[in-house]
Amino acid sequence: MCNILLINNRSHTFGTVLAAGDGSYLFRNEHGNEVEDLGTVSLQCGRRVDSLKWFLDWKYFGRKGFEKRIENYLELCEYAEKWIRNSPDLELVVPRTSFNVCFRFKVDPVQINSFNLELRTRLYKQGKSLVGIAYIDGNLVLRLLITNSASGRQDIDLFFATLVETGHSILQEGWNQKR
Repeated sequence: MCNILLINNRSHTFGTVLAAGDGSYLFRNEHGNEVEDLGTVSLQCGRRVDSLKWFLDWKYFGRKGFEKRIENYLELCEYAEKWIRNSPDLELVVPRTSFNVCFRFKVDPVQINSFNLELRTRLYKQGKSLVGIAYIDGNLVLRLLITNSASGRQDIDLFFATLVETGHSILQEGWNQKR
């Protein structure tokens, strides 16, 4: 199989495709005991299979159906971006250019990376949510990727309400004093 992408204006191609960050959200070794960058050689992790998934969606739903799904994803991402901008506890790290919304919980700048990693870990371990992370200019960000056709605004509201509540719980436990 061969893939080809024809681009009329390639000046910002990689920034748009990666949608902020350095790709660290795909391949990282959080626990120190895993093989580094195994994903770079696995078929299921990377852009190759993503293009096949998009192609199959397009073939199944047709042009209009596929367009409707993409418009829905973009609307939900815009809604999430507005949620972040309206929250005093959150900040958008980079403007959204696709289905990725990169943000973080605002705390003391010295502790912001470790706090947001703890927040992400806590949400996951408590079974509340799984949100990705990435690094942008050396700063850890939470990376919300919206591509689930069953998701709606109520899911975005629940995600952010839970995230903010969990962030406040961590702060109430004395996060600033512990670090």
